[in-house]
Amino acid sequence: MAKPVALTTVRVPIRRALDESYPVVIGTNLAETIAERLSESDLVDHEVAIITDENVRPGMAETIRAELTARGRRVHVVAFPAGERYKTRQTKATVEDTLIEAGCGRDTCILAVGGGVVMDLAGFVAATLTRGVPFINVHPRRGGREHRRYNGGRHASSHEPCRGLPPAAGRLHRPRYVANTPGGADPKRAGRDN
Repeated sequence: MAKPVALTTVRVPIRRALDESYPVVIGTNLAETIAERLSESDLVDHEVAIITDENVRPGMAETIRAELTARGRRVHVVAFPAGERYKTRQTKATVEDTLIEAGCGRDTCILAVGGGVVMDLAGFVAATLTRGVPFINVHPRRGGREHRRYNGGRHASSHEPCRGLPPAAGRLHRPRYVANTPGGADPKRAGRDN
């Protein structure tokens, strides 16, 4: 017969008081605005990784990259094909692998430049890359039915057997900053659906 084991239980107190507020800026000349934000003390030492899709890359993503490069920042750009069908775990893995191969780590700030698919995937990558890195949402287009997502912090990818169901994998990870062109999002709805 086994002898009884004496156990002691110790409670580890963890209390979190966390302010997850962030600004939503609506305006023009977003490249300069974002470059200025990245010059602030909490992000000035971070490398920058722009995650975008192939439709947005030649426009706003390239404009932001050029502005940051002109200011001496090291910038990586990762673009994937546009469209909801690319919001998958495979695309997320490809983006993460590309960032890791480029040397991106805890000192990286991710800029999600694009619409809902980009925001979901880039935010999910930011939440999980080296257990979480800061990110900024940049929505360069006007309008869009999924505008609530641009301001929030819900990020996910789809899994083929789960198509049409809630995302198979995801994470809540708030942005540090959101920048939108006029009409791109409603700041009054920020976080309401997240």
